[in-house]
Amino acid sequence: MSYELIKPYTEKQRMDFIAKYNHQQGLKIEETATALYALKANEIMVNGEPIVDPDYEAKQAQAEAERIAKLTCTKRVFALMLQELGITYTQLKELIATNEQAQLEWDLCVELERSNPLLDIMAGQLGITSAQLDGLFMYANGEITIEDFKAL
Repeated sequence: MSYELIKPYTEKQRMDFIAKYNHQQGLKIEETATALYALKANEIMVNGEPIVDPDYEAKQAQAEAERIAKLTCTKRVFALMLQELGITYTQLKELIATNEQAQLEWDLCVELERSNPLLDIMAGQLGITSAQLDGLFMYANGEITIEDFKAL
């Protein structure tokens, strides 16, 4: 749970508390009429008391999905990673050729954006799951190893 410094406290105690829990540990500091609190990542203040945020997991999952959606990779890395999944460049190009929007985007882009919904459609047609597509972009950005990617 959170850390608490109960009032009354001196300005030095207050500053030491903030330095220890915010500056050194990165916890969020909240002050109420009765105390100074250092909240852990999964805690919020409700009616002047720290509680575990019941929506914490959902908020974390949403933040992670938004972070992954911002990832990019080059077309070269994308095609090479598809080979790791058993999809040849010829298969990729043939699929792209069946969709004018895909052709336009492939021909004109420098990098692919994970957030592009067209990627999910094309991946589905190639038998690639959303998790594998996320993993491809995570690997391209150095977040996971090739072994982790292959395990998806």
